Amino acid sequence: MKTIFYYRRINRIRKSTAKSEYHLAVRFDIEPAICYLIRTVTGQNTQQHIHEKVIKKAKELLTLTNLTVSEIACKLGFEHSQSFNRMFGKNTNLTPLDFRQSLIEKEKVVKTIEVKYI
Repeated sequence: MKTIFYYRRINRIRKSTAKSEYHLAVRFDIEPAICYLIRTVTGQNTQQHIHEKVIKKAKELLTLTNLTVSEIACKLGFEHSQSFNRMFGKNTNLTPLDFRQSLIEKEKVVKTIEVKYI
């Protein structure tokens, strides 16, 4: 149960400038063992794991809502949308707007194919 508490706490962290898992643990008062557990289970360091979860939620919000990128960044705990854009870009090689635009274009292609074959 304690692991779930720490996992949720880690997922609420806005961002980290920590250089190592140990520094991350100390900075956010997390047991270093939790960082080790995350690495063992996921194969990623704690910061990578947090970023993966944030990106997954961002993609979900970009896909299913009409929220602006700034609103999504705020919802995910970022003070500045530029920080969110930078992190999203490093992990996906797309800006959030480009990601949303690519979804719109894919949707148009699918609709075109459906119309041709109906």
